[in-house]
Amino acid sequence: MPFGTLPVLYVDGKPLGQSHAISRFLARQYGINGRCPWEEAQVNAIADQFKDYFNDIRTYNLVKMGFAQGDADKLYKETFLPNFKKNYAFFTSYLKASGAGFLIGDSLSWVDLLVAQHTSDLLPDSGSVFATSASIFDEFPELKAHQKKIHSIPNIKKWIETRPVTPL
Repeated sequence: MPFGTLPVLYVDGKPLGQSHAISRFLARQYGINGRCPWEEAQVNAIADQFKDYFNDIRTYNLVKMGFAQGDADKLYKETFLPNFKKNYAFFTSYLKASGAGFLIGDSLSWVDLLVAQHTSDLLPDSGSVFATSASIFDEFPELKAHQKKIHSIPNIKKWIETRPVTPL
């Protein structure tokens, strides 16, 4: 474990740490990192913004998962919701600009998977510890539709239906 933490991906016996580095490596391997250098840069920008967003809501997430003490309702209102709205407005602008139902360009990228899974985890029927009210998507119907589109792609749909059940 190069940084002493998970996740770690081993490639030819060599460890690669950090979730976004792993995602970028696999995306390039499987052709979902953008179709040209500019799209790749935009994909990376969204991924980095998502990482900032997740860092901004970290305290709320830790309380929701039971790893920290705190007032989850207060953190939801004061931390999660403002950051969710700010970042989902950013993601919506990219989605609208692409005009193709993907965040960048006219094809699937790994940030589509990242944002769609997060959206799915927030839906009330997800069974996720992060599930919330469906009304938070009232301002972002495009991203709710995006999640359905991405999770309806045959290979992704098949994986979701057969993946192992995990607590997070």
